[in-house]
Amino acid sequence: MDELIRRDQKGLYSAALNGEIKDVVGIDLKFSPPSNPDLIVDNSQLRKDFSPIVDKILAVIDDTEPA
Repeated sequence: MDELIRRDQKGLYSAALNGEIKDVVGIDLKFSPPSNPDLIVDNSQLRKDFSPIVDKILAVIDDTEPA
C-alpha cells in the first residue's frame, strides 16, 4: 500500500485518504487477490529491459486463446 501511494501520480490515494473521493481499492474497497492467477508480474523494481515480462505475458495470452 505504501508503494501504491508513493507511485500515485494522479493523487487518487491521497484524495481517498483525505475523504475527497470514494471507491478506491485498498482504501474503502477491499482488494481480493485471485486465488489462482494465470500470471503474476512483479512490478516492484524499476527495469530497463521489459522484454522478459512482455514475453511472459504474450506466452500466457497465446496459451489462453482458443485455437
